[in-house]
Amino acid sequence: MWKIFESKDASGGALSKKIPGFLFWVFYRKTMQRFSVFFLSAGLFVGLAHLYPVVNIDPFSDLGNYYYDFWRELATAEISDVILRYEPGFVLLAWVASKFVSFSGFLWLLKFVLFYAFFLLLSSERRGVYMATLVAVLGMSYYLPLNALASLVIRQGVATAVFFCFLAVCDLDKVARVKALGWALVMIAFHYSSVFVLFALLLYFYLPAARPFQLWLAFLALYCTNISGKVGEFMYSLLGMNISSLEALNGDFGIEYMVGFKLTFLLLSIIFIVVPLMLSRLGLIVLQSGELVEQPWFRLYFLLNSLATIFSALPFHDRFFMWSWVLGPALVIASLRFRVHRNRKVTV
Repeated sequence: MWKIFESKDASGGALSKKIPGFLFWVFYRKTMQRFSVFFLSAGLFVGLAHLYPVVNIDPFSDLGNYYYDFWRELATAEISDVILRYEPGFVLLAWVASKFVSFSGFLWLLKFVLFYAFFLLLSSERRGVYMATLVAVLGMSYYLPLNALASLVIRQGVATAVFFCFLAVCDLDKVARVKALGWALVMIAFHYSSVFVLFALLLYFYLPAARPFQLWLAFLALYCTNISGKVGEFMYSLLGMNISSLEALNGDFGIEYMVGFKLTFLLLSIIFIVVPLMLSRLGLIVLQSGELVEQPWFRLYFLLNSLATIFSALPFHDRFFMWSWVLGPALVIASLRFRVHRNRKVTV
């Protein structure tokens, strides 16, 4: 039945390979592999949920607020009242989940959703299902930003899962702008910090390909001067608050209140750009001038990270940096498309 789709060579004859049939097989094979990962990981997370239920929640932690305030309120208050305090998408998701699972089960469900969305993002880069699975497991287990989104900052974790799915199914250079902005609005429905993604997408569509990297370098330089920290201190002084009194809370709750420049934030922001450059230096990948920084995911990363440096005058600005940091492992995977094979460059 593929005859009507057969390609013709220069002489007019049908090529020996039926291209649509071949593409169908590739799509079918990869889809089945993804379904296999879906069912295996779903079973694994269900098993872990039974073996390691979430207990002894600290009432003063973010998770404690979700359990003692939000989750219990779902059972007693009107859902419309809860939506006034939390994002509507997250409230509706939690409300439906509360009909079937406990709070512990809900947390494990969110872990699975974030894990599988991250896996879809990685596997969309044509690195293979096995590598994507390995990186997803290691990332969720040991990479602190992803781990925090799966266990503490769970509203942003759900929004991040939507973000990963968007990047997995949409080509940033080809997707309709209305469609991309629609995805961003869905993210905002789960966590309001997703407005960063909305702003970054608007800039992405209107800036030349090389401009995000240039802006990123400029904003990082400003970030290192700690101007944002001075602005933050001035803002708090206008409110009659001393920034040092906020920093004193760090030891009580393990929350980073300090505003302005943070060396760890800077290092985490640049490491995923340094790694591909090191791979190029070692001869494992070949990069032409400007080739890497103009890739879609890298450009979006630069914009998200630049926006985060602007808002580092605020406490909890790690939430803003999260939107760029979560892309870090995917950037390294994406850079492997410039790998070297048998002394020649292969771009896929």
